[in-house]
Amino acid sequence: MTQRQVPHQVTLLPCAEGHAARHYLDHRAVRVGGGHFIECPCRRTGKHEAVEGALDEWFRVNQKRRPRAPRAAACHVIAPAGPSADVLQLPRRLGGRRA
Repeated sequence: MTQRQVPHQVTLLPCAEGHAARHYLDHRAVRVGGGHFIECPCRRTGKHEAVEGALDEWFRVNQKRRPRAPRAAACHVIAPAGPSADVLQLPRRLGGRRA
């Protein structure tokens, strides 16, 4: 059998009709009809050399925006206690009000 379903850790977005999407890989060469494609009971993408091409077509056909990739964790760097060279510190007056 040349085709197999590829499991995903994240569930693929359903089509515009609400059907569950499935990712398949046809192990034949792309030039002879193989490649990655996504299908549901009512729609099917063309076969692509990479899964990214199939996903792009799936979102375009179903008129959905592709979800953003998760952001990398931000580095929590603590700023130095003193003023930096590019910040102008104005002197503060201590004491009570001036009359």
